[in-house]
Amino acid sequence: MTSYRANDPSSRLAFIQPYGSYHLQTHTPSSDIDSVVVFPCYVNETTFFEIFSQQLKQSRDVARADAIVAKFSVLNVVYKGIEIDLQPAILSQYIVSRNIDWLDSKQFDNCKQRTKEVIAAVSTNVKLKNVMGVQFPLFQQLVRILKHACDQLMINGNKIGYFGGINVAILAANLMLISKNRQSLCQLVYNFFAYYGKFSFGSKPIIICEEVGYQPMQAPMQIVTLTKPEINSTSKVTESTKYVIQKQFKSCRRSMEYLMKLISNCLLNPVTKALIKPQVISIIFSQLIDPKPSEDKKLQVANYTIDSHQNYFFKDPDFKAGIMTIQINHPDDNIVKKTQDKIEPMLVMLFNDLEKIKTEVTGQMAKIQYIRPRPSWDITPGQMVFYVGLCKTPGEKEWLAKKLNEIIVGYKIKLRNKMEKEEIEIQKCVLNLQIGIKSGKDILKTKQAAQANQQE
Repeated sequence: MTSYRANDPSSRLAFIQPYGSYHLQTHTPSSDIDSVVVFPCYVNETTFFEIFSQQLKQSRDVARADAIVAKFSVLNVVYKGIEIDLQPAILSQYIVSRNIDWLDSKQFDNCKQRTKEVIAAVSTNVKLKNVMGVQFPLFQQLVRILKHACDQLMINGNKIGYFGGINVAILAANLMLISKNRQSLCQLVYNFFAYYGKFSFGSKPIIICEEVGYQPMQAPMQIVTLTKPEINSTSKVTESTKYVIQKQFKSCRRSMEYLMKLISNCLLNPVTKALIKPQVISIIFSQLIDPKPSEDKKLQVANYTIDSHQNYFFKDPDFKAGIMTIQINHPDDNIVKKTQDKIEPMLVMLFNDLEKIKTEVTGQMAKIQYIRPRPSWDITPGQMVFYVGLCKTPGEKEWLAKKLNEIIVGYKIKLRNKMEKEEIEIQKCVLNLQIGIKSGKDILKTKQAAQANQQE
């Protein structure tokens, strides 16, 4: 590949175009950087994923540069501690330029379908920014708060059927656009949880721009991509994860109502009124945005917690069928991470198999009511663990236990077949993959014991 020529922009082989939270400037400290690498027509994907990644690995500032194979494969790069996901977009011309009108779909007519869909990720952000107009600064603040809330409520991560940043952004924009009166930031946050907590996602699509191309579809949730209305940005959401998302939204609405009632009562009492600042509601949410305003006025997100759901997940009383654990083990942490990258896109196969149990006719025997994947992996030296909460209907668990065991065995076989062409160490990891079902109490005991050992 031709090297980057900083002093001659016209002869550069390619350029990087960020999209997502960095384009909208709604990123948080935990956000990675999603970017499209725009190439001319004579570069192919093999060059990008194999040769370019090897060149990146030669840099001392690059900790990793590995291809994650999926429907839309990405090159995952960690540069100076910052995680960057790169996707190639190969145009039909021989020379590429930054002067691209991302909203002009005609200039991409001769590109491959994969490139068109990658370009849609950029154009959606561009259009979203245009649509919001003068409300864009307020929109940015709202999205930052909601992204942080989704992270704390453990309903983030579109790979496993929850929300990605673009889903939150589209929902926030839709709420602001349909609101007849201009609202404060606090009102918007409350109305977001109240409106979408009871919204009929299965029957009503969220479409911001009424454009030709949308085709009615059957899906648990439909948040339609702005510039590609045939694409459902929440295609991985299941009935279970939709239920969890809306359950958490309703919980947030109730919490805010309780908070507002508490503050109102305090303001009625002269004694307590003096202890409550008039702008307390604004302070609560501005803490999430800019706890210590800097001179350059750049918005930052504080390490503020709505509630600690990390451990609460294991105490959820709904997990009467237990918690499924998927554990990767290997003495080399790099191999563990590589295996996790390979397995994570395939978790949806497991979720789909678990969802099917919901429709089984079992008589008096218990079956799955809904599942709740935990978005983050637990990471310790030589090990990574993923958790899926299992909620069951009333009845005996004998049939369900047998069915879950069949699903675990079948899923392991599917993974092994998918990994036949991977490097030997990854295949060994998959072969030794530990999948079981434990109680939340036992998992917490194990975690607490591990933490105690580390402190010693």
